[in-house]
Amino acid sequence: MTPPTKVKLIGGSFQDAEGALLANGYLELLLNQDENVSGVGQIVSGITIKILLDAVGSVFGTSSLTLTAVATSVNGLAVYTGTIPLGNFVGLTFVVAGFTTSANNGTFICTASTATTLTLSNANASAQTHSATATASQAVWGNDQMSPGNSYYRVTGFSALGQPVFGPNNQQITGNGGTFDVGTWVPNQVISWNPPLQPIVLQTNEINNGSQSELDLHAGANITLVDNGVGRVTIAATVPGGVTLETNGTPNGSQTLLNLKQGASITITDDGVGGVTIASTATTPGMSVAGQGYIFGPGFPQLLGSLLRPDGTLVVNANEIYITQFFLPFSMTIRKLAYYINGLGLGSHFSFGIYSVDGSQLLVDSGPITDTPTGAVKVVTLPSPGVLAPGVYWFAQTDALATTSGTCLTGMGGTSISELLDNSIYLAWGLVTDVSIAGQLPATITPSSITRNLGTLPTGFAMPKWTP
Repeated sequence: MTPPTKVKLIGGSFQDAEGALLANGYLELLLNQDENVSGVGQIVSGITIKILLDAVGSVFGTSSLTLTAVATSVNGLAVYTGTIPLGNFVGLTFVVAGFTTSANNGTFICTASTATTLTLSNANASAQTHSATATASQAVWGNDQMSPGNSYYRVTGFSALGQPVFGPNNQQITGNGGTFDVGTWVPNQVISWNPPLQPIVLQTNEINNGSQSELDLHAGANITLVDNGVGRVTIAATVPGGVTLETNGTPNGSQTLLNLKQGASITITDDGVGGVTIASTATTPGMSVAGQGYIFGPGFPQLLGSLLRPDGTLVVNANEIYITQFFLPFSMTIRKLAYYINGLGLGSHFSFGIYSVDGSQLLVDSGPITDTPTGAVKVVTLPSPGVLAPGVYWFAQTDALATTSGTCLTGMGGTSISELLDNSIYLAWGLVTDVSIAGQLPATITPSSITRNLGTLPTGFAMPKWTP
């Protein structure tokens, strides 16, 4: 029996999602286990095979190089002249064809290359000027020619700069001689598996389940499910004990009667089939109707005229974020804000926002606001309403160019009473390490990164008017 031969790899057209080709990149192939090719020998899996790609992201050698001449062999090597792309082709096998002198044609290994020459291991070449071709042959063993079966290559693709861009994926190559187009690969899909993979049919009481891709067992009443971690799930029944009637964890005086009674601001409804609904009729004060109610800045119910200044800056440096903590005692839906702009910010964009107390959610976001016109109150409708429940929040302010000025609450300097009293033990006003982009606040902030004023922060926190 004639032993198998390796398969030449071609094609690929590797590219990114925008269609930019993986020009002059390369693939690395690693066999998943040691294999044997009958009549050839052992194929070791510990060596990574490098497959070069050409300028169009396909396996180098998919198309031929153009040769124009060959020089007489010297010391067992022949220099072929032509149009050669840049790259390190040392060690690649090239098939030369087209010269009228047969000794100049054949299969040779490359020992050096330039932009115009290939040096090949041909000891018998004679000088000739003639059109010819050189085709690189990058070949590997087909998985279907190796034993044991079900082998595959672990394939990773790299850019010309060595950046991983494809995989690693498990791929198979098939064939005995000839070519294999790697462009036909479906990432992580095997071509040949023996025995063929059989789909699992999921059923309940001999009826196919609605989902054939997931089986999620849920323990119902008086049932326990135990997964032993190696494929076995034990389903067991539990016998319920007697009912214990308790209130707040303490057994009731009567264990034979439970009579629910509704207190103030509570309703109790029996649906007649075992369900009892307990609901609160108490209402939480709040502001949600457009045009009714407002707050200023970080939760102030009204402006403190004596402490206001019209020209306070929002930040010291561009895109910094300053925050102050406040408590909102009522619920509120915020749809608009109004802010007095005093100084021209040179085309800057500023914004205000309200974050959750842990900084993980930007609950109210004004979005970037232009700093014009000046000397006037600017009213902005928020991109989407912000709904706040009673609780503790962070008010945030930022400015893209650190040039906008407007209505701010003074008295927040490094030696002010407010700073010493409010901020010396528990930091509730200052600068965080997060930054905005072009005046847009980020989706999250890191309150734990806050630093104290100490005379280096802005005049104070801004006082935009928030309204439903």
